[in-house]
Amino acid sequence: MKLESKDKRFTRHHPYPKPFRMGRLSQDQIEDEIKGMLLVVIAEAKDENAKSYADAGATLTGKELKVQVLYVLNNLQYWRGETARYTKARLKRLNKGLK
Repeated sequence: MKLESKDKRFTRHHPYPKPFRMGRLSQDQIEDEIKGMLLVVIAEAKDENAKSYADAGATLTGKELKVQVLYVLNNLQYWRGETARYTKARLKRLNKGLK
């Protein structure tokens, strides 16, 4: 029995086709990816606090953005579904690469 990787699990059913593999992204590219995920949070999450933190994070850069993403993730703990799972995992992964 062959097990699927986490990357394939999300790309098969999810409308956002980018896998988790970051490769060598520059800090600007990571920030752009994070801001794209924050726009998904603003559009689809139900928690108003998470939306307001995501909206504020859309204008930040560097360490301020990294801290803001932590606030957003903390408020998304009850957001469920495929989009939620993908978005939260992608934000966590990208936030680790942000300096």
